[in-house]
Amino acid sequence: MTNNVEKGIIKHQRADGPATVLAIGKAVTPTAYPQSEYPDFFFDITNTRPISKSNLLEFDIVIREVPRLAEKAGIQALAEWGQS
Repeated sequence: MTNNVEKGIIKHQRADGPATVLAIGKAVTPTAYPQSEYPDFFFDITNTRPISKSNLLEFDIVIREVPRLAEKAGIQALAEWGQS
């Protein structure tokens, strides 16, 4: 192992040969997308869609129906418990 410090000057390790050529390249990943195309890419990979009027209607139905279904299931579960 060589000493990288000689007379107060730090010598940096440098590659010789093909490694120096391999270090030069283009730093763009294959997953880089232009900003204008990213929303389509995102919705495709997440299998989601932007909110529309039909989504809001479905959401309103869920907001109303889930508590009612939970109450019905709770009453049914308590009735079954009392029978055993």
